[in-house]
Amino acid sequence: MTFKIAMVAPYPESPGLIKGGVECVTSNLVEGLRKIPGLELSVLAPCGNRAPGIEHRGDITIYWLPESRLPGFISYWSSYRRTIQRCLSEINPDMTHFQGVAGWTFGYSSPYVLTIHGINEKDALFSRGRLRFLRYKVVGLVERLGRKKADNIILISRYVEKEIGEQLMGKCWPIENPVSDDFYEVELGSTAPTILYAGHVKSQKNVDNLIRAFKGVHAEIPSATLRIAGPLDDQKFVNKCRKLVNDLELDTAVQFLGNLSRSALLIELSQAACLALVSHQENAPMVIEEAMAAGVPVVASRICGIPYMIQDGKTGFLVDQNDNDDITDRLIKVLLESVTSCAMSEQSREVALSRFHVQAVAKKTVETYRAIVGDGVWKEGMKNVQNL
Repeated sequence: MTFKIAMVAPYPESPGLIKGGVECVTSNLVEGLRKIPGLELSVLAPCGNRAPGIEHRGDITIYWLPESRLPGFISYWSSYRRTIQRCLSEINPDMTHFQGVAGWTFGYSSPYVLTIHGINEKDALFSRGRLRFLRYKVVGLVERLGRKKADNIILISRYVEKEIGEQLMGKCWPIENPVSDDFYEVELGSTAPTILYAGHVKSQKNVDNLIRAFKGVHAEIPSATLRIAGPLDDQKFVNKCRKLVNDLELDTAVQFLGNLSRSALLIELSQAACLALVSHQENAPMVIEEAMAAGVPVVASRICGIPYMIQDGKTGFLVDQNDNDDITDRLIKVLLESVTSCAMSEQSREVALSRFHVQAVAKKTVETYRAIVGDGVWKEGMKNVQNL
């Protein structure tokens, strides 16, 4: 017998090609869980560029579910939620793990845990379109109700508890996001003054201000380059950033790489002198954990969950995301002061290994499942499995 787990979350449609932090977390956690004996894993995920259906990827069963034609902020907690829960009733898991979206949990009566990856209504404020304010109001109402109804919540950062703790009525389990083994194996081999940005290229991520700050870096260090990796879905904002690069005469120093596979991101990290992430809104960005695991110093905003990840001056620098001089100064410091950057690199790896390693996170997650369902259900599922 086995203990059946259903993971409801965005999931990479192509192995190794990951779009967004929640996809990355889910992919890493599934990889960690599949190494624990006695677990049967299913993933329920929205299908974007592929047809609905069932895929068997190794020993993982993926249910690709069709989304509604209605706007996402209307359908995710209504029609799409019903699609998810119909599929769950067929799978009949011992534990369901919802990643990131409280609205999916409405009316679900079987044992489940909800991981809160961000404050979705705040993210909605940075969306585009005429319905932005309506989206903010609807998502805020739905997510608040879902959080309050959840009996068990995994918190990936203390920031969430600080920000919306009054909405969390259930038991909270502090478990940080997992980082794949690949990132701990990165060998830093370049001495070039290369700054890497990795994430969606959109206004919430403040990429335009990063480009402006980089102008000052390039004036001080003419050989410096800025490599911008990540999906280019928001074409209007991408065009704005490209025009800014041209206006600032940085065409030869700034490259837009598009979305990268995991293997390509590992190569970029191995050649980066630092990672820059000066977002307006974040929770606990996966790319910061990945950079720390690889030993790449981080320059990031002093906002939200980031100060819980970066120790200013020790594992990276925290900056005011609206102060381009501050960003420029810290980037130059990392690029020019090798003693500082080497010390940050070593300490970052140590911290990441102790906090973010995928097998440690998977083990904590399974312990949480067991505590939620109780020893009776757990032992029944695992009765024929030894050495868990």
